[in-house]
Amino acid sequence: MVPAIKEKEKGRKKRALIFTSLPLTHVGGIEKVNLQIMNMLQDAGWEVDTRSYYDLDVEKLQKGLSEGNIMVYYDHFLLAGTYDWRSYDLVVTNDSVGGVCHTTEHTKVITLVHAVFAVGFNMLEQNLAQDYNSKVRAYAEAASFRNKDQVISVSKKVQTELKEHFDADSIVINNGFDFDLFLPSGKKELNIRKEHGIPENAIVGLYAGRWSTQEKRPDITLKLAKKFPDIYWVFATDKPVRGSDEMKNVIVLHNIPYEKMPALYEEVDFTMQLSLYEGFSNFAIESIASKVPMISTRTGIIDEVYSGTDMESLLIEQSISRDVILKQAEEKVRKLFEGREFYKKASETLYTSAKKRFSLERWREQMRKVLSI
Repeated sequence: MVPAIKEKEKGRKKRALIFTSLPLTHVGGIEKVNLQIMNMLQDAGWEVDTRSYYDLDVEKLQKGLSEGNIMVYYDHFLLAGTYDWRSYDLVVTNDSVGGVCHTTEHTKVITLVHAVFAVGFNMLEQNLAQDYNSKVRAYAEAASFRNKDQVISVSKKVQTELKEHFDADSIVINNGFDFDLFLPSGKKELNIRKEHGIPENAIVGLYAGRWSTQEKRPDITLKLAKKFPDIYWVFATDKPVRGSDEMKNVIVLHNIPYEKMPALYEEVDFTMQLSLYEGFSNFAIESIASKVPMISTRTGIIDEVYSGTDMESLLIEQSISRDVILKQAEEKVRKLFEGREFYKKASETLYTSAKKRFSLERWREQMRKVLSI
């Protein structure tokens, strides 16, 4: 166990530094978690600074990597060499970001692990064999979970992967989620059916997330749209979707404000997640909170929640083959709509236990103990 942090002199505010990949102004799951941490610390009277890859000196990074200087990656790309992290009382890092920071007598360092890059890298090793940056990232990750006061996994799956790949011990604290935010409002705050000419009785599916064909594979869902022309498919994502303009049953929504996402879930009948890898997946929890059945590969938290329940039959066995995933997904869509009432009832049954397990209050209580606030 690392030495305890010394008692700080009276009258001085404690200082915390949060390292993330993207700025906290983004609305992804990792950013939401860190915003909650920041808010808790500030409520307790802490000063909080945040840094992300957006703060990096890109020219210095690229020059170092082009010269084969891996230490640039450790000292610069991981942000630790750029900022005086030792001057803080607490440093919160995420995955491999800021990973070389370590607990000292003065500074407590906590690492949140949302995903294990080595798992996806190993699955795609042939495709990534010539990708130098990916190789370096895989090597750097090994240093990210050492010499910390505490390593936190966001799911049992991530905890197992950390132990298997790095022999790193961690505790599990599932991400907290505001289920009340996704209660039906009874208002048509976002009427996509009316705006896009979708019949009220039509079936609507939803993909929500980054357009990452390697990790999240929404392009397979786009292929499903061609196989089911009577179903309308909504893609709430961050980039243009090539080929969508040619498909009358596909609607692309860009950068929907998070506060409008609950209204979007009220408009759909099911969600589709065909990711190669997820450590947790807010998309999955949002679906559960909205009582909307999700068809998904066995990945992230949805595998843990659905396994052993009536919803398990909607899970797709994982495969690196896109054709295999497409075929399985096609079968699951048919299965879902042959038993729509069954899965609707099963979703409602699952909601109660999930709300307790992933409550924001539970998460805050656990995190306060770890952060000592």
